Amino acid sequence: MKFKVVLVRSDEGVSVSCPGLPGCWSQGETEQEALANIAEAVREYLAAIDDTLPGRDVREVEVAVQGAAIAAGLSTSARGSFLATPGMAAHT
Repeated sequence: MKFKVVLVRSDEGVSVSCPGLPGCWSQGETEQEALANIAEAVREYLAAIDDTLPGRDVREVEVAVQGAAIAAGLSTSARGSFLATPGMAAHT
């Protein structure tokens, strides 16, 4: 699983956040340390979410990003609405 992260360098080191996971951030003295720390923070963040969902019907979807369009079994039409692939309900 890959997540985009944002690094901010300062005199004190490197802080790093994961915009896709609100509140998920870390830091390190070096870029390498900050990236290792955010990887651990993401693992812990996702584990904490799992802990809040016991007994619920949870599913996973695979999403691939292609340019500006997102392909998750969905494609965008010229109007910007989504067209479902076979077996999915259409959203227009």
